[in-house]
Amino acid sequence: MKKRKLISVAAVVVTVVTMSVLNSCSKQEIDGQALNSKTDRQSQMTRDDYSVINRIINFKQKAKYLKENPGYKSGESMNVDSAKWYLDAVFNFTYAFTEESFTSFNTDSFTIVLDKTNEMINIEEVFAAFIEQKGKTLEIYNATEGEQKELYVSYLEITSNTPEEVVIQTTATIGAKNNSTPPGFSEWGPFAEGDDWMYGELLGDCYGNYQWETDAATEIEDATNTYRYKYIQDEGIGWYAYYTEPSAEVTVTVYDNPEPYQLLLRNPNDGTIDNYRDYLLMYQQKDLPNGLVVETCIPWEDMNFYYQGTHKVIYQVILENFNVFGVSSNLTFYNCTIEGKGEGGISIEEPNFAHHKVTVIYKTRHISDITERISINE
Repeated sequence: MKKRKLISVAAVVVTVVTMSVLNSCSKQEIDGQALNSKTDRQSQMTRDDYSVINRIINFKQKAKYLKENPGYKSGESMNVDSAKWYLDAVFNFTYAFTEESFTSFNTDSFTIVLDKTNEMINIEEVFAAFIEQKGKTLEIYNATEGEQKELYVSYLEITSNTPEEVVIQTTATIGAKNNSTPPGFSEWGPFAEGDDWMYGELLGDCYGNYQWETDAATEIEDATNTYRYKYIQDEGIGWYAYYTEPSAEVTVTVYDNPEPYQLLLRNPNDGTIDNYRDYLLMYQQKDLPNGLVVETCIPWEDMNFYYQGTHKVIYQVILENFNVFGVSSNLTFYNCTIEGKGEGGISIEEPNFAHHKVTVIYKTRHISDITERISINE
């Protein structure tokens, strides 16, 4: 099962409380001043963690009151950035199981439009957007195959902002698996003999199997997201991690971005190009006079090499080179997508250039000892 780019829409419920929450802080708020008296598991939370979780709880309580009192108008409003922050933070806190090691993923995007008045958005509009967000994500969930599935990650981006309205694009990824844990892998990586895949363009494997709309790029993408838990601790006894803004998104490729070329070489400052594992990310160019032929089938040993290379780019190269990629080192890897492209040549089966384009999302990680997550399907 590998499905990508499906559509979405449905309905939802938000969680909640009582009238006084609209004008005061919640009694459920955590006392950040009492940090020293907390248990060991709670002491992992920083003051910033306490502040963020209190904002989320307060929003959810207001959502409950307004849901139970639909005629009530609070008069409360917020700016665009705050609206985006709440839609992102509360949604991921409530529904996203990012620490899970799913074995396949289904991703799609949709847009939500919020009306503005004097550059502000009233809170009722934000709550309505949250409900719409869940409904559209739920349709992606329903279209995903798998015995066990949950929302894996949700990422928001403002695509239009006029005096009258703001358009927010949500990209939601549903993770699925049919076993309790993903298969293990050797020191070389997750791919074994027979895992030979065409470079990209959803050309399937090297044996003519196209039915799952996959290729070397999507296989490495899924493996990178599946085994994220090996490198990032997202849960412990009595706590789990969730993610909010600020965030960063960066796309890395050898093909059309010359600035980081040297950073992406397998051996820094190695000028030799022979199409054989020259770069951490898959890249080949056709140059017959110099003996360069594009090998469109990526054998399993090379699949592991590019998996490890992608890992190094995500966890090391990008985060250690802010001046090139603009990603702060205090952000945490959240999710990636990888596209395999064939450029020029007779056809995508015989390209002049074959390369992978890796898009990586990093977000701000927080710890919570309050577990309010539920399935997007509940």
